[in-house]
Amino acid sequence: MPGIVAILVTSGIEIGLLTQLGVFKTVIGLWVLVSQQLVTIAILLMLVVVGSFIFAGFESRRGSWDIWILYYGLIGLACFLALVAGLNNGLNYDVKYSTYASKAAIDFLSLQYLNGAVVSTTFLLAALFMLSDPRISYAIGPDGKRHLYMHSKFLGLVRLLRRANLGDVFRSRRRLYDSTPRPSVDWDAGEGLDHAVVSKNGTLKWNDRFPISSPSFLAWTSIKFLLALGIASLIASDVALRLNVIQNYIRVTNSSWIAEIQKYFAILGVRLGGNYQTSPLFGVDNAFTFEVFALILSLVGLAFTIIGIRLGISLLANATVGLSARAFGMSRRALSNFFAIIALAFLYSVLGAGSWVYDVGSSFILWTLILLLAGSTFVALFTRSPRVFHIKLTRLKALGILVIVILSVVTLPAYASFLRAQSGQYVNYQWNPAYVPTIQYTRWAYGVDNVTPADVSLINSTGPQTNVLGHVRIFTQEAARLNMKPLVGVNWMSLDTAPVDIIYRNGTEYWVSILQLVQPTYGGDTDVWRTQHLLLTHSEKILAVNAATTERVDAAKIWPLTQTPQVYYGEGGLWQSVDEVYLNIPGFTETHLANYSGPPSYSGSPDYTFDGFWRYWKFFWQGRLDFASGNYGPIKALEFRDLNNRLSNLLLPNMQMDPDPYPVVDPQGNIYLLHWVWIDWPSPSGFADYPEHNNTSILRLFSTVLTDVKTGEIRGYLYDNGKSDYVTSFYRSMYPKWNQPIPSWLGDQLRYPETFFNIQQSVYNFYFQTDPNQWQRNVFLQSTEDTRFIITPLNGNLAWSAVRLVEIYKSPSQNLAGLYVAPAGTQTGHVYLIRFPEGKTLLGPTTAESAVSTDPTVKGRLTLHPEWTIGNILLYLIDGRLIYVIPYYGTVGNLTVPVMVAVVNAETKQVGVDFIDNPNLSSEVAGATTKAINSMGIATGTQLTINGTLTYRYGPFDKGGNAQWIIGITPIGGTKPIQILARYETLTPSEVYTLITTPTPNGSISVVVDNNFTLLKIQ
Repeated sequence: MPGIVAILVTSGIEIGLLTQLGVFKTVIGLWVLVSQQLVTIAILLMLVVVGSFIFAGFESRRGSWDIWILYYGLIGLACFLALVAGLNNGLNYDVKYSTYASKAAIDFLSLQYLNGAVVSTTFLLAALFMLSDPRISYAIGPDGKRHLYMHSKFLGLVRLLRRANLGDVFRSRRRLYDSTPRPSVDWDAGEGLDHAVVSKNGTLKWNDRFPISSPSFLAWTSIKFLLALGIASLIASDVALRLNVIQNYIRVTNSSWIAEIQKYFAILGVRLGGNYQTSPLFGVDNAFTFEVFALILSLVGLAFTIIGIRLGISLLANATVGLSARAFGMSRRALSNFFAIIALAFLYSVLGAGSWVYDVGSSFILWTLILLLAGSTFVALFTRSPRVFHIKLTRLKALGILVIVILSVVTLPAYASFLRAQSGQYVNYQWNPAYVPTIQYTRWAYGVDNVTPADVSLINSTGPQTNVLGHVRIFTQEAARLNMKPLVGVNWMSLDTAPVDIIYRNGTEYWVSILQLVQPTYGGDTDVWRTQHLLLTHSEKILAVNAATTERVDAAKIWPLTQTPQVYYGEGGLWQSVDEVYLNIPGFTETHLANYSGPPSYSGSPDYTFDGFWRYWKFFWQGRLDFASGNYGPIKALEFRDLNNRLSNLLLPNMQMDPDPYPVVDPQGNIYLLHWVWIDWPSPSGFADYPEHNNTSILRLFSTVLTDVKTGEIRGYLYDNGKSDYVTSFYRSMYPKWNQPIPSWLGDQLRYPETFFNIQQSVYNFYFQTDPNQWQRNVFLQSTEDTRFIITPLNGNLAWSAVRLVEIYKSPSQNLAGLYVAPAGTQTGHVYLIRFPEGKTLLGPTTAESAVSTDPTVKGRLTLHPEWTIGNILLYLIDGRLIYVIPYYGTVGNLTVPVMVAVVNAETKQVGVDFIDNPNLSSEVAGATTKAINSMGIATGTQLTINGTLTYRYGPFDKGGNAQWIIGITPIGGTKPIQILARYETLTPSEVYTLITTPTPNGSISVVVDNNFTLLKIQ
């Protein structure tokens, strides 16, 4: 009784304190609180009951009651620990709830628990587990009184084995000279229900009934409740999610559960009738019906598993006693249970056969399963009857039955294999019924049914080739990182593990990196907590380099930044290891750069404020009594500062986010990290990726999500993926705040998510193929190299795009077969597969790299400089030719710089090269690709020489971090000036000097321009 009182007091205190928190003032929060209390009470009650019996035994052996002091001390300690754990867990819930309510306008608790569906499903499943055998009966116990009994297979087996003399029977060591016969098993048998085996009228029956009030039954019930609740909590989220997905779409389509179940069994009936021909869109059209029955079948499978476990325990008990005691009735029941378990497995397979992929032989396999189901069910029922032992079975009859069974089981599958082997009927027997629907389904499931086939003309440039060559990326990600590293300048920000992202702004590619917040440590640190939670609160530096010219660029020239960046939320570093900091604490000053421009401390709203009892509770356990006692007033905190973790808390199951987010900036200069989010839903049928079933998802691009790196505010924008299926419909309904148009400033900065793009490629590399003959010859594609974001011509205009090369599947020559192109910006979502004509030999990237390394000119230089490293291998279409561009890097001082650019004609294997003499001169780096291509004798654009007078000069203007001028030159003998665009990054210093010092309006000048009148050279 004192233990139960302690449990009730503990629970009362915990509930009283937790209901002060906002999260537990909601309906779902109260449900969560109740469920947690039930688990805690069950654990403590089990400790009280089991402990009381253990200590009662100690008392009887010692003859002293003082042992109970230890018992009550342990119970008190357990209650205290339960209270501490419960309060900490409740406070964590409130922190999450409040953070996401204020910074994302999302009810985190409703989202996580699917508006309460997860909680109710957990209790329902736990109740079903607990009542797996609900039989209750009144019977006379050993005391002559009637008691309430319930069944427990597990306890019955434990009692059976514990009360038998198995220790004597299975002695582990026997003397060699011991000739004493091994004793027989002595089972605990008798007429009363207190025995493990009930013996009545000469028959034995395993007893699995227990008085409800017995200590063993109560202890097992507590354990069983915890197990049931644990198992239910593991699967409740999935069951509730699928249930909500189905119910949402039933409501949207005005369908019903009954209608979908009837539709499924109608499909199964058609399959049983032998019809294997279907429409190409059969899998797509019936995907929702298969989803409905997949949920029902999973619940049926769960029920079958529980029944199977019970039958298995009964089988073990009956077989053990029946075989050892020659109790044929128990042996018969064991045999019946064995075949019943087999029948359940066959029944489960038959019920799921409606969603199979069928060819000419599949229905014969299905009928084989039905025969096996009927046979095992018949044997299971027949062996329940005592008459089974009175059947006179001769050897001839047994042989006949065996032959009939074997023929029934073997003939149908053999005939199915025979039909499938008819090569002349491959298209009718297998391709049309099986492969065509699965190809269409897999394309629909992975969203690749809108991939646009194209030829090489898609990436032809209609303007001069200098437009393409001026944007060839020279720096790789790692080269950019090494080049920017000397610019870090302080020890509390780092580039070592900080992400380096490629972005596209104002027609230029840049590598940018938000420096990671870190703490330099040394052995004498006395208060690391103070440094990590109060002083080092944010990062303040963003580094950038031009990807084409390798020139370092101020981030303020890329984005409209008006202050020093204030990055309180980021990726990795202290943002991840110390995801909580405290702000505006009197006497503590946040760390800033020397040239910092902005507010002296955090100026946004906090994620959470600790005050009153909860402030004391929070900081007391951290040993910060000055904070706990209120010396600094309410404590404002930023929570979940690692942006990947911050967003992942808001995602429902089966939602994925791109592991490589990148920065974007709005017109007001606010910096965000952009995550793409997509749905990865398991396919409910066998129609996905038949017959290997390696790619079995329904993939849907869902939203772009922005997180403000200063305030932590989260805003999402649903992406229109062109699908209205049941998966997309449900997930969109759960994020109504995100159902808003993408702002125009963001549309220009979008790019296709790389990981999602790669998944789609891996599927479409096979499922672009719809020709049965080509499919049988394995005419597929395989991706090579990584996806690169580069500037490439697309429909005559330069577009920033994700590009990935593909080779012929498992081709020894590793020839190039095509490339995927996914344009960015407002065209994000379009995907093209450019395939080159079959039979056209084009070098793959590996072969192109080999061609460069074996070129005599390059080989000689690489021999002199073995430290040079190769960069990305990029493919461009120049003057109608597919050209690989391969930069090489060396070191100058402590910088990694480009030292050589090699190019390879993919068709002729011709190699061109330019060695960069001054890698710190951005104009020389920018022109290296052009010079390398010119060295192969390929003209890179029409050039025009203009001699005359410099009539006017406007500028310089800032364009993407580089200077530009608009000049007018009046040709000799001309009357009107020709307007020309001059770009700093394409000119040498001497040419820039000539440009800005030549007097206007009559200064003489001679220039070379392309046919767009862009200045190429000043003579």
